[in-house]
Amino acid sequence: KLQKALKTVVPDIIDLIVTPFVTLFISMILGILIIGPIMHSLETTIFGAVSAFLQMPMGIGGFIVGGLQQVIVVFGVHHVFNALEVQLLATTGVDPFNAIITGAIVAQGGAAVAVAMKTQDPKKRALYISSAVPAFLGITEPAIFGINLRFMKPFLYALVGGACAGGVASFLHLAGTGMGITVLPGTLLYLDHLLEYVLVNLIGFGVAFGLTFTLFKPEE
Repeated sequence: KLQKALKTVVPDIIDLIVTPFVTLFISMILGILIIGPIMHSLETTIFGAVSAFLQMPMGIGGFIVGGLQQVIVVFGVHHVFNALEVQLLATTGVDPFNAIITGAIVAQGGAAVAVAMKTQDPKKRALYISSAVPAFLGITEPAIFGINLRFMKPFLYALVGGACAGGVASFLHLAGTGMGITVLPGTLLYLDHLLEYVLVNLIGFGVAFGLTFTLFKPEE
């Protein structure tokens, strides 16, 4: 809209230079003065809330974080958690947040695989499987935006799986020795607690896959 408005007042002879510059300049100012502070406040709020949840007993905090973490991924502000993980590693030497979110991540993959298995079209099935595979390497965006969020119900079922896995991880006090990798690559961070790590991943995958395969209908 701004660009269209400028085109009505800027002479054609300088339009090619002035309009893009002014549009970009105003957008940058708005980003710095308005959008930037809003996003910073949102990230700070999320950071504080998750830090508080991690202190909750009996796996309750892990259940909440595991259920909501992929929602935060959808909005693109999940990188704020890098600071939390660095802080955890610096103060305690381990990263319980990593253990919680790995179940949430694999759950998205589980839901996507279930959708693929229930899809009759071979081309769509192949596409869905290729979108699901990155989730098992720790990258959920293809599964979320390509499959689960598109149909919505698989995404919600995956959130349930993530919550269950996160709750178990928190209850078992499972924590990684590092950060940055999850699911299959993340195994390297849990060599001393491999069975618990596998259990958490199986719960996340199993709950999401089971709910999606049982309750989701492809025509939806």
